[in-house]
Amino acid sequence: MNPTVEVLWNRIAELETDPGFYPEGMCAFPFRLTGQGFFSCGDGLWRDEKELGAPSCGVLPVGGIVFLGNDFGTHASFKRLEAEKYEKPRTWLHLRARITRAKLPTARVFCTNSILGLRCGEGATALKKSHWQSEPSFLKTCDQFLSFQLRFLKPKLLVAMGPVAQQRVASLQQVSKPAEHLVLANKHRITVHCTTHPYGDFNGKNFPETRKSADAQALATAWRSVASVSENG
Repeated sequence: MNPTVEVLWNRIAELETDPGFYPEGMCAFPFRLTGQGFFSCGDGLWRDEKELGAPSCGVLPVGGIVFLGNDFGTHASFKRLEAEKYEKPRTWLHLRARITRAKLPTARVFCTNSILGLRCGEGATALKKSHWQSEPSFLKTCDQFLSFQLRFLKPKLLVAMGPVAQQRVASLQQVSKPAEHLVLANKHRITVHCTTHPYGDFNGKNFPETRKSADAQALATAWRSVASVSENG
């Protein structure tokens, strides 16, 4: 049986024992979501539309598809989820639509963020430039944890959504922009597929239905290429 998300949560708990782990303007999650949520505020696993608030078995989709986003957002916005215990922002709404359009195997999807923790403090917003962007040591730690996740999950496809995720993937590759493949220290080879961040899909001018269909086709093709290699190899 595949390992569960508890392994990843336990690793973060070890890191957070250092009182200086988060830089100024960042903090730990005060609780976990039991329903839909990007890792590490949630388990990062897919749920059907009618089960968004339901807990999952927590089993990780080793050898599947990892969708990589930015950071979660602010402490204030996360606290508002305490009653429902799941999230359903535009990012999730449009990401779910992308996955459905591409007809990806949802049981093999894992959604995670590049940056650990929450933005906090006076004036913190999800769109404002965050303190972590000028904290190279914290970024290095986040990159190391991302590498740990990828070595553990051994995905066939890594979908880097938006410039922040793509910068972190490029950092792992030690290049200026993401290359087509990422080879980890354990020799596992991952195909990298870069996309825009799904938050922007609501903009009908920049993302008309024709573009959404084309993007979904490209995503489907990327998955089929790595899935077929696995099945035939």
